[in-house]
Amino acid sequence: MTVKEDRLVMLDEWLSELSNRKQSIMVIGQDAELHREGIVEVLGDQVVFAPATLTLPRPSELAFLGKEIEIYQDVHELTPNYIQLAEAEAKWIQAQKEKSE
Repeated sequence: MTVKEDRLVMLDEWLSELSNRKQSIMVIGQDAELHREGIVEVLGDQVVFAPATLTLPRPSELAFLGKEIEIYQDVHELTPNYIQLAEAEAKWIQAQKEKSE
């Protein structure tokens, strides 16, 4: 399995990448139905949609997965990995650049 680095990617680009894989792709999530038509258009028979009952993670499953990971002793060691600025912050930075020009 190929693991990609965290990144922001548009759905059409991601579907194009997935279509190059010669295997079934399961789509799961609250917005899967909103994008079903476009996903099927690109992936065709390659795509399988998870049932609605699996859309949200179950607390019991998260607990099971969580017991396998390392526990941080100091919560201050945790750092978020933001891959995109918040819209307000991006607009503020752009406004500051425009002011300085």
